[in-house]
Amino acid sequence: MEFIKNYHYIIDKLPFFRVKDVRLVVSVSYYIDYNEYYDEVSYLEIGYILDSTTEIKKHRLLLKFHEVKSLSLSGFGGAFNQIMGFNITDMGDHKWDNEQRYYVHDYENDIMKFYCKSVEVLSIEEL
Repeated sequence: MEFIKNYHYIIDKLPFFRVKDVRLVVSVSYYIDYNEYYDEVSYLEIGYILDSTTEIKKHRLLLKFHEVKSLSLSGFGGAFNQIMGFNITDMGDHKWDNEQRYYVHDYENDIMKFYCKSVEVLSIEEL
């Protein structure tokens, strides 16, 4: 997952991080803004709770997905929006459009799936 911008923020705090440590979605923010070429594009910021078997304390991780396409969220609402980790697949080998470079989806229930151009770690903090 080294292709994620600022991935070292996670590894600096959680050297044994695994995507299976992602347990809950605690925030979702979708918005339209301008990219570096002044095109209007979609962005998605998702806050996750990390609960690792190797760490005593939980952490909150905030990821930003750039130039989001085909966003699908289902089953959200209520007190818990649990996922059992997620996968980010690099579609570059499949000759996909650069704007849909990565396919993001959760492991089990497909409650979250979309394509994006890039991924960035905004923050990770201990709870």
